Amino acid sequence: SRAVDAFNYAILVPKTLYDLLIAGHVNSAIIPVLSEVITREGAAAFWRLVSILFSLITVVISGIALALAFFAPQVISVISSGSDAQTQALAADLLRLITPALVFLSLFAVLSGALYALRSFSLPAFAGAVFNGGVVFGTIALAQSAGIRAAALGWLIGALAQLALLTPGLFSKPETVLTGEVIP
Repeated sequence: SRAVDAFNYAILVPKTLYDLLIAGHVNSAIIPVLSEVITREGAAAFWRLVSILFSLITVVISGIALALAFFAPQVISVISSGSDAQTQALAADLLRLITPALVFLSLFAVLSGALYALRSFSLPAFAGAVFNGGVVFGTIALAQSAGIRAAALGWLIGALAQLALLTPGLFSKPETVLTGEVIP
């Protein structure tokens, strides 16, 4: 259907940007670097680096998200060539709703990398289920009133819930935070 096509176009760009810019770098760069910093330089240096990464990702990805939202019609027209104008317009609207999720997903990646470096694996392990649960919940809860926009809002809810899930884990190992020692 037109609505499903529009939704698929709308999630393609943020998902691809996340996969290219963030997801692979967590495992290949962020986790090893953070692990080394906490081991060699201690908790203060570790949290300083996490703070810098968090701030940098917030600024850069927010800038990308704003540009993506502003140029949504142009971006959609490139990736949905052959679609009719109504599908493209709906996809552009959905892209604008979904784009903030890119920021939440990116911040999640930094914080999950920090938790992995602290050898805290439980909360990041449940993150995928929380994201998917948020998507399903948002879609079902808002479907009657929002139509296909409910799926886009579900994506936003899932990304925010996934980020919120990690918050308790950042404070669950106070001995690691205070001393810089990695506790097995």
